[in-house]
Amino acid sequence: MTIAFKIIIITGGFLSAFSCFGQIEKKGGQSKLLERFEYYVNKIPSGIRNNSNFSKARYYFNKSNYDSTIIYSARFQNSQSKPKRLVDYNHFMRGVCFIEKGLVDEAMDELNRIDSTFTLYPAVQSRKAGLYMFDSEFDKSLKLLFELSEKKNLEKYGVERYAIDRNIGGCYLGKGNFELGEKYMLQSLEYEEAQKDTSFLILTYSNLANTYYTQYLDDEAYQYFLKAFELANQTKDYILRMNSSLNLAVFEENRSDFEKSLNYRKQYDRWKDSTNNQEKVWEIAQIEKQHLAETKQKEIGLLQRKNKLIEQENELKSKERNAILVGSAVLLLVLILIIYFYYQKIRSSAIISEQRESLDKLNAFKNRLFSIVSHDLRSSVHGLRRSTEQLRSEIPNEDSKLKALVNQQGAIANSTYGMLDNLLNWALLQSDEIYFHPEKVSLKRLIPQVVLNYQPLLDQKKIALELDIPKDAKVLADVDSVKIVLRNVLDNAIKFTPEEGKLSISAEILEDQCHLRIKDNGSGMSPEQLAIVLEQSSQVSKESDEERSGTGLGVRLCASFMSKNNGSFRIESEKEEGTTVILSFEKA
Repeated sequence: MTIAFKIIIITGGFLSAFSCFGQIEKKGGQSKLLERFEYYVNKIPSGIRNNSNFSKARYYFNKSNYDSTIIYSARFQNSQSKPKRLVDYNHFMRGVCFIEKGLVDEAMDELNRIDSTFTLYPAVQSRKAGLYMFDSEFDKSLKLLFELSEKKNLEKYGVERYAIDRNIGGCYLGKGNFELGEKYMLQSLEYEEAQKDTSFLILTYSNLANTYYTQYLDDEAYQYFLKAFELANQTKDYILRMNSSLNLAVFEENRSDFEKSLNYRKQYDRWKDSTNNQEKVWEIAQIEKQHLAETKQKEIGLLQRKNKLIEQENELKSKERNAILVGSAVLLLVLILIIYFYYQKIRSSAIISEQRESLDKLNAFKNRLFSIVSHDLRSSVHGLRRSTEQLRSEIPNEDSKLKALVNQQGAIANSTYGMLDNLLNWALLQSDEIYFHPEKVSLKRLIPQVVLNYQPLLDQKKIALELDIPKDAKVLADVDSVKIVLRNVLDNAIKFTPEEGKLSISAEILEDQCHLRIKDNGSGMSPEQLAIVLEQSSQVSKESDEERSGTGLGVRLCASFMSKNNGSFRIESEKEEGTTVILSFEKA
């Protein structure tokens, strides 16, 4: 294809891609599209359709002021209180405005947001078909156009049936199927000639000329190029005149008739200059018109305000004295109230500040006291644990009564040590004396280390332990705080698991998290007991075969440590079914 031929396709075919949009087709000075749009909008109750931003966008849409339409429709779209019945109409206005401004992608985005139940949906389909055609997606365009061709009463949606035929023909021409392209173009031409639709006649003549020219039928092509040129010269549209002149100039140049080509080229240049001049004149005229209108409006406004001020002046003079007296009294009262409330606020702020400072000191002292007491007592209890373990190992197995007594004493010592350890960690955590150092931790290695310290307790109660930790279960956390959490959870799990019970520890790796599950088959908790634990109650009771325990400090400590590690702490339990503790870590 030569360069000259491309020029013919562009100048003669550009409008074809948008020919089904309906804005060009006029009826009584108003587009058929706008006529149908207004008809259906007016059927919506006035309380809904009179939305401020929508009404402004609609006003400018009717005036073909596309920039202002886009601005107010965007405000409507972004508002919180937009009626649902107006949303599709708003998208439709924006889509048409973007089409008229040549913004294809933005237009398609708006039209795709419109629901298929929209009253003017055939008009939406016709515009989408035109956009596909403009992007040379002829198959998609044809699919929509043939769907439209099967619908009845298209005119009530602002869509002309002959426009569908014209665009089907344009799609076939774009696909290189000149036979079908010519067929549909001629069908459209019959209606256009009957309706004397000048703009689209010129377009169809040009497309038919392109069709014949591509098939080397120069005589037929020339006939339609000439018709388009002659008809364009009868209009006041400089762009149509300019394009038709350029088409003939290129055509004659390819036929080597340079004299005629030069004449048409001169006419093209003349219309081009006229177009530029016309645009400048129109722009100046619009500016002058707007200036005059604004000046006149200002004069009218000034006169109205002057008359209103004269009327108000007399009324104000009669009320001025009373107003001054009343205003002075009110002002004095307000001033007194302001001074009083300001003084009260300063006094209250000083009291609150003093109380806050005192409370902070007491809280810091409390945490320090907990830390010192729990640290000193923990050392003593730890010595008691060690001596109890030594005593247990020295008692012969035959003396079962004494051994049971020592075991009970050891359990009490272990429980007391765990409580003091939790208390110390809680006090350190509250006073920000614990340093968190997140690092990459392998649960496969860490879990056996912690479990090793509880192996004697597991053996004592003959509890079967199952470990299912994948090698790649690695988390981002502080090792020391994780060990404290695991010790608390394992201590409770072993405590409430019956003799010859079962305890399992498993890890599940997700996309960005790792869940560690510690499950026992102990006595479990009722929903009421679990709710109290999760609410961090000061006293919670659970029973096993040997002991009763009840403090929510361990739960609070575990939850706080997991939160510090960007994780979470959950408990799932059913009465007589056991308890599962789920620790969620950030995956390394």
